[in-house]
Amino acid sequence: MGKKVEDKKRKRDDSSDEECVEPKKPKTSYFLFMDDHRKELMEKKEFRSKNKDGKDVSDVKKVSKRLGEMWKDLDEKEKNAYKKKYDEAKKKYDEEYKEWEEKNPEAAEKKKKKKKPAKKDTKKKETKKKDTKKKDTKKKKKESDSSDESSSDDD
Repeated sequence: MGKKVEDKKRKRDDSSDEECVEPKKPKTSYFLFMDDHRKELMEKKEFRSKNKDGKDVSDVKKVSKRLGEMWKDLDEKEKNAYKKKYDEAKKKYDEEYKEWEEKNPEAAEKKKKKKKPAKKDTKKKETKKKDTKKKDTKKKKKESDSSDESSSDDD
């Protein structure tokens, strides 16, 4: 009866060069710290709970909160170790990105065009307009009140 509808989704070309793939940005020092400590926390009983199927699973929210607290409590010497790892990864990323830009100038140009300029803060302008309107109406009201008083004084 009916024709088969072809899958309209675009299939990836497996033969495409890996050089065309833009390098990923490095993880920040905080995320490197989280990677190092997440597994051990997820295995602790206090960070585990039962899901609706009764399976024992880790509570991601609790783990993330605890990792944030641990990061805050971490002394500068230990934080600097993670920052150093990040700096090394960032240097490597910068080098890979420059190579990628040279090999893929069209893609790099498209990416630059996609970046949108920072939005102007329109809320400030709107509130200024409202404030100005309020002041104007107050002035008009005062003027009309004073003119009413002066006209009543003439009587």
